[in-house]
Amino acid sequence: MTDSMAKNAMLMKKYKKNCNRVGIAYMAGCGMYIFAATYLMILTVAGDVMFLFLDGIVFKGLILFFGYGGVYKLSDKFALAAPAVAFLNLGLEAATGGTNYMDVFLGEITGGGMAAFVFAVTVLLAAITLKANRDYRYLEQQEGFPYFNERFHEQNNAPKEYIPQFEQLCDEKKGSMDDIPEISKDNKMDEI
Repeated sequence: MTDSMAKNAMLMKKYKKNCNRVGIAYMAGCGMYIFAATYLMILTVAGDVMFLFLDGIVFKGLILFFGYGGVYKLSDKFALAAPAVAFLNLGLEAATGGTNYMDVFLGEITGGGMAAFVFAVTVLLAAITLKANRDYRYLEQQEGFPYFNERFHEQNNAPKEYIPQFEQLCDEKKGSMDDIPEISKDNKMDEI
């Protein structure tokens, strides 16, 4: 294997690893947040239901959609839209006057507001996604993509030693169905 193919193979492996990690982070983080917000919406009878719906289901659902699309559809626009939605989510608590129960339960761990923590994580994941997408576009233009294996390249350029024999056999077998004699319909099978 050439040196450039080995480097490209390692870069492809690193790209897949980063994409899987970022995809899992979006799925796990937003999925758990959506589940927790839905659970709290069911338990809450106060006026915070609208806040929980917007914060937990709408905004985190959009972050999940855009983040996952940025990773697996290789879309930089989607990757940048996820932190933009998280930024819009920062002012939701003040705008709706709701209580973010995640801040009450997890405020001591995160050291502040949960929306700010989600925004910071989303910006980090978007930066990793943008770098991974840039690496993939570079790898697409390299020789041997997507396998970067010498044997795969040799297989495509291998001499076709059986093609002349195949063509010779095909020429011998050419003919038409008119050459086959007809069997009359009067011939019946002999009875046993």
